[in-house]
Amino acid sequence: MHRSEGGHIDCNAIGNNRYICRGFKNIRNAEALDNKEHMISFGKDWSGKVIKSDAFAGNINNGSIPSISNRFADIHIHTDQSPPSSGDIYGFIDEVIIDSNYIRYVATPNGLMYALILTNKQSAINFNLKYPRRPGITVQNADGSSIKYQPTFPQILVDEFDQIKGWGGASKELATAFLLAKYNTGVALLKEDDDGSFRRLITKETKDRNGNKIYTAYNCE
Repeated sequence: MHRSEGGHIDCNAIGNNRYICRGFKNIRNAEALDNKEHMISFGKDWSGKVIKSDAFAGNINNGSIPSISNRFADIHIHTDQSPPSSGDIYGFIDEVIIDSNYIRYVATPNGLMYALILTNKQSAINFNLKYPRRPGITVQNADGSSIKYQPTFPQILVDEFDQIKGWGGASKELATAFLLAKYNTGVALLKEDDDGSFRRLITKETKDRNGNKIYTAYNCE
């Protein structure tokens, strides 16, 4: 998406991705009203024309991707500025096992846009088997309603993720990109730059003179 200095989003500036941009506008407006995740699916009709679902509302940190004919991508918005979560990644792997070209877009309220793409299907299958997701918990509220949280990485990966952020000083997006590569997930994390291009996030691990691990953005491709 092309963003002007005033924050206006120009969907006509991003060519074939304009349907993603317009979907983002819809879900950002909805999230601003109720502080819940919202999601839209994209598919194709009988003639090959791109179609989109209605926006579905989830809860504060989870939701279900809408069904649509010949679905090839989806987009949802987080209620904070976080990149794709472990639940997003596992859900994406479920999709690409069926369709290797599937893309998942994840947006934030301030306009950041991420994408998950498949780099190796067999690696994604192997990761899914070797590091199975932990089911999300369900929390009951005082008013009788409940919130179901998304699946998470197994504890060993959660601990490493927290260490990379804590001791290593990495952001969530750098920690996520590092784990995706280290554990050979077959999944790449991309981030949109200011001209609307998506570039892969790569995290480099080094050590300082005291032997402490440091995580930095290596390059984008």
